[in-house]
Amino acid sequence: MSQTNTARYKYTPDEMSQEAFLERFVVRQEVFEEIFEELVEADYSVPNQHYIIIGQRGQGKTTLLRKLKIEVEKDKKLSKFLLPVKFSEEQYRVRQLCRFWEEVADYLQVHYEEIFDGILEGMEVHIDDDNYPVKCFSYLEKQLKKKKKKLLILVDNIDEFLAKIKPEEQHQLREILLTSSSFIIVGGSTKMFEQQYDYSKPFYEFFKIIRLEELSFDESVALLRVLGDEEQSKKIDYIVEHTPQRIETLRRVTGGVPRTMVMLFDIFIEDNGNAFDDLMKILDEVTPLYKDRMDDLPPVLQEIVDTIALNWDGMSTKEIAKKTRMESKAVSAQMKQLEKYQIVDSDAVGKNKIYIIKERFFNIWYLMRFGRKKDRTRVEWLVKFLLSWYSPKELEEKAKSFRSRLVHGDKLDVNYVYTMGEALSYTGCLGLEVEHDLKQSMRAFLSPTNAEYAKHITKSDKELIEKANILYIKKEFKKILTLHLSVLKDLRLPCVEISQFLR
Repeated sequence: MSQTNTARYKYTPDEMSQEAFLERFVVRQEVFEEIFEELVEADYSVPNQHYIIIGQRGQGKTTLLRKLKIEVEKDKKLSKFLLPVKFSEEQYRVRQLCRFWEEVADYLQVHYEEIFDGILEGMEVHIDDDNYPVKCFSYLEKQLKKKKKKLLILVDNIDEFLAKIKPEEQHQLREILLTSSSFIIVGGSTKMFEQQYDYSKPFYEFFKIIRLEELSFDESVALLRVLGDEEQSKKIDYIVEHTPQRIETLRRVTGGVPRTMVMLFDIFIEDNGNAFDDLMKILDEVTPLYKDRMDDLPPVLQEIVDTIALNWDGMSTKEIAKKTRMESKAVSAQMKQLEKYQIVDSDAVGKNKIYIIKERFFNIWYLMRFGRKKDRTRVEWLVKFLLSWYSPKELEEKAKSFRSRLVHGDKLDVNYVYTMGEALSYTGCLGLEVEHDLKQSMRAFLSPTNAEYAKHITKSDKELIEKANILYIKKEFKKILTLHLSVLKDLRLPCVEISQFLR
């Protein structure tokens, strides 16, 4: 079995070789071409348009920025005068406008030493002067004009940078962008750029906003075909030819987010649990980012997001109102806010709207972090995926194979064992004995060192039936009713056709 290529999951594609990067750049072509053509056709004697690419994490913003950098450097016309300056994804020390220009100068003297050697030191000569931020930029622009160069400044998470600098510095930057022909900024942002829509803010309707939408079916196929080794490629080709609906299911469950598609695809194409372990590690790494997202919301919106996220499938206004004990009108008003900030998405179903968490990876993180272990909703995303990816017969075979690995003591991540085992049982496609044997093997595998996980494994259908029979013999009918209600609350999903999950 081939090993999962964990390098695919890194947050920045900059760690990939340029050759491998270009081979895998098969999606977002139209967005790239739109920006690149405008760069080629721009009149660099006057101030130009600046851009912000908006998309949730994993949508390809960083990838697009690197692609722009590479193609500008390769272009015979642009490379003569336009120099890409690419900021790293996280710029914790850049919290003042002057620091921004210093970072640009530092990049120039490192990457274009033959042209700008010593430019940062020359800039810092003025560090004690009054109004250093203005002189800082003036010195930079003077050097650019002297060398007859322009800059393409590529800034990931540009919204965070602009939020850090003071209002007066925001106004200074806007004035520079309006009057200087020395550079073009292309930024990336994970959320709606609030300043763009707030009339009182300096950057109201200033940047050209480009939104990254979910991948189409064809883009999804193209992406999956360039990933993995020869064995995986054969599996992908077979799926595309014989069961293309699986790719569509993958696309919809992941919200068409490239990074999430790659990770979840590997979970199903591999049997060793490595991909799932990678997924857990990344969910761990994004915790501070997603926690900040929740913490930034007012309490009432936090409650609504919590309610929708734990449901996974989406909810109507009426259902949200019932769960949150709010009036439907109040919920509707709050949903408009959440849609504005692209936290939720909606689909019209007749006269009603169904709301889901827009970023499906965020929803997976929320379920895995806050869903109760004994609650089916914690693994709902995985259950739906299993049902849509495998036939009932394949699911039973997968369960048998999974149990065999547990019995033989294979080295498997405990979180993977618990989550995958529970999800397989919840599909409702396993025979009574197969499901019971799986649960027993899970307990035996987890009990010695991970009793907490073992304790939360739900009872098999066989165990529930046996318990109900004992209660019936004892004529304890009230307890049978209680047991029945508890089973209904945590009901197994019926094994149904794939089409039912293609919303």
